[in-house]
Amino acid sequence: VVQPTLTDIGNAFLTKFCLVATPPPTITTFTPTSGPVGTVVTITGTNFTGATQVRFGGISAVTFNADSPTQITATVPARAV
Repeated sequence: VVQPTLTDIGNAFLTKFCLVATPPPTITTFTPTSGPVGTVVTITGTNFTGATQVRFGGISAVTFNADSPTQITATVPARAV
């Protein structure tokens, strides 16, 4: 996220930018560790706020919800490995 600010010095403006880097998400555990299509998996870790996708073997989850910054629940899709 870039947040510009302006400082007025006489007739000139100085622009400052502040880059706020969001740490990448990390997965610490997930349960269950296997299951058929349609299984709801609970993923535990950190930095899940703003998650836009969950994949199982490269296939997008049927549905998912970032329940909190530390937990996501996702449904295993067809063709997941």
